[in-house]
Amino acid sequence: MNMNVFLIMAVSVLFIGSVQAHERFDRTVDGRSYLAYLPGDYATRTEPMQVLLALHPATFDAEWFQNIARIEAEDAAEDVIVIYPNGSPAVTVGLSWDAADPRGISRGDSEFLLAVVEDIATIAPIRSKFAITGFSAGALMTYKMLGEHGDVLSAAIPYAAYFNDNVIEMSDWPATVPVMHMHGTDDARVNPVTGEGDADSLYNFGILSDHMKVVAGRNASELGQIEYDAVETALGGAEVVSVNDATSYVLLDGIAHYWPRFLVEDMPNASAAVLEFLHAISNTLESCSGADLAEPFGELDFFDISAFVAHFSDGDPGVDFTGDGEFDFFDVSAFLAMYHSGCP
Repeated sequence: MNMNVFLIMAVSVLFIGSVQAHERFDRTVDGRSYLAYLPGDYATRTEPMQVLLALHPATFDAEWFQNIARIEAEDAAEDVIVIYPNGSPAVTVGLSWDAADPRGISRGDSEFLLAVVEDIATIAPIRSKFAITGFSAGALMTYKMLGEHGDVLSAAIPYAAYFNDNVIEMSDWPATVPVMHMHGTDDARVNPVTGEGDADSLYNFGILSDHMKVVAGRNASELGQIEYDAVETALGGAEVVSVNDATSYVLLDGIAHYWPRFLVEDMPNASAAVLEFLHAISNTLESCSGADLAEPFGELDFFDISAFVAHFSDGDPGVDFTGDGEFDFFDVSAFLAMYHSGCP
């Protein structure tokens, strides 16, 4: 990283908003630790919140990545629980993720990440699916979670690394998951344009555009077109390339192997882009039936029942399913019929 880039990033950190709306928790589950940042009013919330796991690169840890990314400090994080888990002991030094182990040895990292989400659900209402992002080795772990647990993911945003031989051999992930891969064009570690880099001796990366075609082939398109305007703005005008409705990537011109969080106009902010991508997905998804009244849309659960009761009690015309201007047993019956019919 040259001195000019370093100075811009350093100045950006100094101008982070002084008001921190999230509350930090240091928690442990199954003998391993993680940092969680919850909205300050989480204890009084009844609507389920989006959980975002943010995975650090190899040799570093959760504290380091939080200091670099500070996703929870972005304005768009208001309704998001941001979690920074600690990886397992790396092959060399520090912490990493088993998806980045060139020996292909599992260290139980996938199970740990699932346990983290289950643990945070004991203190706050969360959606039934969670999102995940990761930098470098954290990106490889993001792809591994797609392969193993795509059915519980709402989105995946890998940054600066993609399929290694351990992950590419995995079977198709079991559900459509919106994927947006971000990568700097000057990345000497994993170059997305040439497919070469310092890490190529350990991992056969290939060219990013070819890799994303593989992802799209596994990731069936069922979502409808996602609007990327806010994402592109957050990335300083970089263009998001859609491979299909559920799969996209973006190349950040001149960015090397680091997580960019520039707080100046026309410069990329990967942290903001991750959150804007989550919002873009929410805006794309639609209710699957009249009974689908609460997020996460596209599935029916307790939160839809709770929302119906609240709207019914308030006399909301939106739940006057018989259209007679009255709120009675027949509206309840209509709601239950739609609920039991499920989503198409």
